[in-house]
Amino acid sequence: MEHVIKVFGQIGAQEGESPHPEGVFTYTDLAKAVRNAKDGDTFKVVIDSVGGYVDEAFRIASLIEAIGATTVAVRVFSAANILFFAGSERVIEPNATFMLHNSRGGAYGTAEDFAMYAEMLRNEDRRMRDYISAKTGIATNLLEGLMAIDRFIDAPEANELGFTAMAKQMRIAAIYMNNPKNEDMDLSKVRRAFAEAFRQSFFKPQAIDLELKDGNMLFVDSEDGDLVGKPAYVNGDPAPDGTHELADGRMVRTEAGMVAEVMEGEPAPAEGMEYEEEKAQLLARIAELEAMVQEKQAEAEAKMDEYKAQVQATLDGYAQRFEDLTKRAKALHSNGKPTDPAGLFGAKGQNHDPKKQWEEPKKSAAMALMEEINNKNKK
Repeated sequence: MEHVIKVFGQIGAQEGESPHPEGVFTYTDLAKAVRNAKDGDTFKVVIDSVGGYVDEAFRIASLIEAIGATTVAVRVFSAANILFFAGSERVIEPNATFMLHNSRGGAYGTAEDFAMYAEMLRNEDRRMRDYISAKTGIATNLLEGLMAIDRFIDAPEANELGFTAMAKQMRIAAIYMNNPKNEDMDLSKVRRAFAEAFRQSFFKPQAIDLELKDGNMLFVDSEDGDLVGKPAYVNGDPAPDGTHELADGRMVRTEAGMVAEVMEGEPAPAEGMEYEEEKAQLLARIAELEAMVQEKQAEAEAKMDEYKAQVQATLDGYAQRFEDLTKRAKALHSNGKPTDPAGLFGAKGQNHDPKKQWEEPKKSAAMALMEEINNKNKK
């Protein structure tokens, strides 16, 4: 027999609080419905709720998990999402609407009181985010974006986001079903038993988030911590076929949305090894630079030798030219007159110092004339 239980109005209430116009649904209401069930009965929880208190929502979710109920979404606002994602199977009605947001409340007191209350709200936000992520495989950063504002989500978008994607859950047989005589039982004991079963189930590792080398996250749904053979998701979608490199160097190969193989990467270097490698690289670079310096020095010395040879050749040329000029200068006085057989003084045979050019020839001519006169007088 299938029992249909409708969750309506507000989830939970505080003492003295005015009742919600649509009514209030509590853990006790669900427990009473379960109490009347028989062994083998099934449950369907239809959720049409504006949300309510987070603690009460988690208590109800623990019982939904315990009885393995299917949850059906009609209007799922705020804390009511916790109930919906607790279902062993989840169904979204065509006209269903979801709304996610961060926890809200108010405080009175000192600045420290407000700070403590703010941290408590953030803890509740993380608690709800992690719970939904563990149930669906949706990435936590995507859920944070959805919860940042009062975001209304229709049925098609909810299906696209993966609200009905199932992560493996541990079903716990309802205590009421284990009583063959269907005798009345102490409800407080039932609550404690369900709470303990939920604690063991909820806090047991079910989701493994692995950081990829490209910065994305690979989510693996695993209750036992093993990866191979478990569903894998990337950013909320089934992991594409192929090999994914993790930030720690390992390689994860996925096929049909499942982890097919995990390959270990290069072993981590031993302590201090990275410094030895860096030292070796620096020494190699120093040797390379020294070789470059020696090569440049050899090139410079070769250039210097070449320049020296060129200068010596130039000096030798000047010395030979000087020797030639000296020989030509001596030839100016041959035969008692100046000559310029090699064009020493230019095309016209001009000398830069004419006085010196004719000084010796004039003296020779005068002496010859005086000798001729003396010879005539002797006669």
